[in-house]
Amino acid sequence: MIDVGQIVATLRRNWWMFLLSLILCLSLAVVFLYAKHSVYSIHAKVLVAYDEGAGSMGSSLMQSLSLGGVGGSNIEDEVLVMGAHSIRVQAIKELGLNRSYYSPENELKKKYYYNNSPIVISAPEELFDTLSTSLKFKIEANADLSRVLVKVTKGRFKTVTEVTGDKLPMVVKTPYGLYSINKTKFYQPGKPITVVALVSGNSLSAESLAQDLSVQKSEKKANGISLYYEDINIQRGKDLLNKMIELYNRRGQKEKDEMAVNTGKFIEERLDTLYISLAKSEKDIERYKEDKKIVDVGAEAEYLMQKKGTVENALLAAETSYEVLKMADDFFNDSTNNYSMMPFTPDIPGVDGAIASYNSLISKKIELEENAYGDNSMLVTLKNQIDATRKNIKKSITRAVNNASVKLEELRAKETESNDKLSEIPAQEREFLELKRDQSIKNQLYSFLLQKKEENQLVLAATTPKGKIVDEAFAFNEPIAPNKMMVVMLAFFFGILMPAMWLYVRSLMSNKFASIEELSRLTSLPVIGEICHSRRAKDNPIVVSEKSTRPIAELFRLLRSNLQFMFPVKNSDCGQVAMVTSSCSGEGKTFVSMNVAESLALMNKKVVLVGLDIRLPMLAQNLKLPSSPGVTNYLSGAVDNIEDLVNRHANCDIIVAGPVPPNPSELLLNSRLDQLINELKARYDYVIIDSAPIGLVSDSFSLTKYSDVALYVSRAKYTKKSFIKYLNSVVERGQLKNVAVVINDTNPKLSHGYGYGYGSKKDD
Repeated sequence: MIDVGQIVATLRRNWWMFLLSLILCLSLAVVFLYAKHSVYSIHAKVLVAYDEGAGSMGSSLMQSLSLGGVGGSNIEDEVLVMGAHSIRVQAIKELGLNRSYYSPENELKKKYYYNNSPIVISAPEELFDTLSTSLKFKIEANADLSRVLVKVTKGRFKTVTEVTGDKLPMVVKTPYGLYSINKTKFYQPGKPITVVALVSGNSLSAESLAQDLSVQKSEKKANGISLYYEDINIQRGKDLLNKMIELYNRRGQKEKDEMAVNTGKFIEERLDTLYISLAKSEKDIERYKEDKKIVDVGAEAEYLMQKKGTVENALLAAETSYEVLKMADDFFNDSTNNYSMMPFTPDIPGVDGAIASYNSLISKKIELEENAYGDNSMLVTLKNQIDATRKNIKKSITRAVNNASVKLEELRAKETESNDKLSEIPAQEREFLELKRDQSIKNQLYSFLLQKKEENQLVLAATTPKGKIVDEAFAFNEPIAPNKMMVVMLAFFFGILMPAMWLYVRSLMSNKFASIEELSRLTSLPVIGEICHSRRAKDNPIVVSEKSTRPIAELFRLLRSNLQFMFPVKNSDCGQVAMVTSSCSGEGKTFVSMNVAESLALMNKKVVLVGLDIRLPMLAQNLKLPSSPGVTNYLSGAVDNIEDLVNRHANCDIIVAGPVPPNPSELLLNSRLDQLINELKARYDYVIIDSAPIGLVSDSFSLTKYSDVALYVSRAKYTKKSFIKYLNSVVERGQLKNVAVVINDTNPKLSHGYGYGYGSKKDD
């Protein structure tokens, strides 16, 4: 059970510790808040634009050519691109964020620079691309720049180089390359300067930047990207986010232009081929008319032509479709087009979606190749997926070509049937129509590609950014760190917690007890007395007197009262015997024995104090009595008359231990000890025995048969807890009977104040 009162008392006694801890923690909090620069959260939002369905001039081209990678974007993919390592590296390059500068204002605070440093460090950009570590340049210059000291360190303590110069600019040679140090327009002449520059590689700076940068999708149903960055310099954070958005749009425009150029190249190649073929068809018609002298062959068969018009239209459509399919088949059979986009979609049910997916995969491959190497696992997987898709499309187109060929043959058969009915029409008419039909097919294809060429030029000329800026980079007015209230609260919390934890741990680790409450928790034996520390006890061990009202005297009187309740009720007139013992020397056993005897004597009782600690007798020394004769003289037979042993001191009689014998244990088993105790019990009301400690020798156990009460003396902050456990086991085994415990030398502040009010503290 938790003793709340004891806890409160402990806290009250150590109030000064809590006060000092609070002052220390709050002081550290103030120093921390002073030294720590405010950190601000910078935000920006971008809306990823979709071309398809937007009504833009190039959207029809993108839809007809099924270039899904250009017309639309997956927002998760765009988030990945926006936060790409390559974009962060490029932003760091263009803004010079791989170099930061500050000057120490004092021992605690630094002044950071951004585009206003009086000193700058420069080097070839290739050096920053290959630098894989961070270097710290400490630059100190006097007022006239006649002495410039540059110290370059790596890590916390490793010095790379030290250079001294007499002017700026100066070149510093390091194992990592040559660096140039120069002043800027912000340098103030006539003032000494100290500037610290932190220089890192571009890639390393990008990795460090990622720790404070967050790029994520804005909302579930919106195609927006939110960027967050934390920095102590608001302008630097704004520049970084705006630069990343700029690089993202620049990259998107580059990808769109590259795809448009590739599409235009393919269209130009097909136009050149069709132009030659169309020119040849027109030349054939012209030559045919000249050879056959035909002016208007259609008028002669107008009636029959109307009847078979339906067949011819169907045949024309079938042949056109067949040619388109052949172009698609040629495209996919040409190995040079393995990773090129299909520029148009043939009219094949189920294939249009596959070609759109194929073009989307090609688009993603082009984007991924911008940031990945050839052995990149994602790139290899994407290529395998493209190969599988191309293979499936090729099969579908080949099957469609075969079907179109069968259909074409059927229509031609129908045309032949119609031509048989027109046998009277001259062969020239049929030959002319064939030439005319061939020219019409090529002309339609040529017109189709010309239209796509113009639309592609419009797309190429368009400069609409891929990411539309919703919110340019902005920062909230209030910093996000440090949270002053939180820091103060934590300081207050730890100011209370640390001393409390220290007191708790100290109590757990302590193997001794300090108060009567702690002692009571260690044993079930009655604790009948508490004797507080007294400075005068060293000079005069008898602190109890008839007129004394000092606190310690009152505590012994209280002990006397409690002790009387411990004595059993006897029918005979023989006196009561109290044996006083302890665990070890130094616990105040003899001191308690003397004052208990004196306090009992003040009741007009006959009391005798017997020194039976015959191994280390202290009674005679403390009371300044002769050490002989004593108990050992009587037990050995050297003295027969008990009266010769008694010394009168104050209000009670004293029998000292006598000379230390060579065989103390055997001497205490002498039958003369029975005679001595019985005689004393007959003469005195109380016999107080100052016995040996039970934790060191077994002498006291042989005296148990004489004692009515065993008074065990412990000492605060001296007696070990293990001694009390030993006492408990001794009582359980029956080696001591009717045991009561006294705690000696306690702190008056820890006591319950027994006896206070009858004397003043200054008395002790």
